[in-house]
Amino acid sequence: MDNDVHKFSYCGIWVRNNDYEARLDTALVPRLREDAEIFKENIMRVRNLGALLPEVAYWIHIGSRINSVATANIGRKIELPGRVCGAPPADQALIDERLRQYEAWPKIPADQAWQDGCDLVRSIVDLAPQHHGLGLQALLGAMLQETWSAFEGGLIETWTTAVNLSPDPLGKNMLAGDKTLAVSQLERYAFNVSNNLGDILKDSPGKVDLASFSGIKKAYSTAFAKELDTSEIFAQFDPLLSHFEAVRHLLAHRAGRVDTRFLRRVQNSPNLKDFEVGQMLALDGEMVSEFTKAAVECFVQVHVAVDRFVSKAIAD
Repeated sequence: MDNDVHKFSYCGIWVRNNDYEARLDTALVPRLREDAEIFKENIMRVRNLGALLPEVAYWIHIGSRINSVATANIGRKIELPGRVCGAPPADQALIDERLRQYEAWPKIPADQAWQDGCDLVRSIVDLAPQHHGLGLQALLGAMLQETWSAFEGGLIETWTTAVNLSPDPLGKNMLAGDKTLAVSQLERYAFNVSNNLGDILKDSPGKVDLASFSGIKKAYSTAFAKELDTSEIFAQFDPLLSHFEAVRHLLAHRAGRVDTRFLRRVQNSPNLKDFEVGQMLALDGEMVSEFTKAAVECFVQVHVAVDRFVSKAIAD
């Protein structure tokens, strides 16, 4: 496993340089704004996972600093009141010192916080890579799976909402020559096709495939046809996002153990193609950052374009 500290910390760098939240806040259509808010909440879960490293540094730094100052200034060692059996309650001097350290720590530059957290994790991993390294791999894998779920779910909901709000032309384009819909699907929505066509099509086998990234891209290109060229947006992030999908499937369905199907899907990836069948996929922060940034940026561009189109279609 790569023990470069910058590889660990890299997974948080994209957040500080990405204005995705502000751009999603510009949504003009209320229902699409709701989809954007859900996406933002899901990506915040990813950010919270990535923040575990600097958070560890925060508390380790605060604890060690309080300990050293308290020992030197008031002759007391740090304790965890209520957590250490028999420990006396903290006196006012120790409480005051702790508060001073809490106030001082946030003033440390963010990069230093990341560096401290990653240095700490690296030292722990080096002690027992076969154990602690697996924990870090699990953390990075969780970040990737959460990101993909947010990305895929966000694209599906945005597409569904757009077709619901603008069945003409989006729903018409989807149905094309096939105007039939199952009665059972229509019954679920009280035969109110105009306001629920996106949901009806999503739940109708054979009408649209939203179970894969390629299917999602096709659903967008079919629905928007000549009205909006979403293929140009998706093309900016391929094959990176297709490789991301392959990694996500490997983690979810193969516990990260490389197989021939995975290698076929990533044969053009400079970072993934050299793994061997049976080998465990090794993740690092740089990979997590690259995939996450691409997924977030792609979703934002698609959502903003769809929102502008639907807003204009409703107004007309």
